Amino acid sequence: MKAMKNPPGAVKTVMEAICILLGEQPEKVVDPATGQRKEDWWKTSVRVLGNQGFLKNLLNYKRDEIPLQLMKRIREKYVPDPMFQPDKVEVVSQACAGLCKWTLAMDKYDVVAKIVAPKKQALAAAEQQVAAAEAILSEKRAHLRTVQQKLAVLQKQLDENLAKKDELSKQV
Repeated sequence: MKAMKNPPGAVKTVMEAICILLGEQPEKVVDPATGQRKEDWWKTSVRVLGNQGFLKNLLNYKRDEIPLQLMKRIREKYVPDPMFQPDKVEVVSQACAGLCKWTLAMDKYDVVAKIVAPKKQALAAAEQQVAAAEAILSEKRAHLRTVQQKLAVLQKQLDENLAKKDELSKQV
């Protein structure tokens, strides 16, 4: 893809989304037609694709720490775009279709993570409560064992004393 001088729109769109997720900034270029400065994501994309650790960066992407504003941009501009679908991008570039799938997967992961994160926190709090309750229970069981041992000693003494009483009453 990085060898393309003027890639199809679908490739540019997918690479723009990838650059946004990776926190890259577009280059500012002067549009020859209007003379205005505009953002050129393709130059940034070529630089990102040229990075030898590009795939490793995608594999090790910190998906739990995606900034909210990045996901908002992805959801507003790219996810609803009908051309931003892996099957439509695959017609133009199979490699780019995989990157499109990755971007959509990051979106879905972020949605699920936002739902699951409070539940994970609640689970951790509940596990702490259970651990505390189990520690108290263990302490109470140990206390119960000592009380039962004392009770057994006292019961034995009672039986011995009752036997002695019966012996003495027979003698009387």
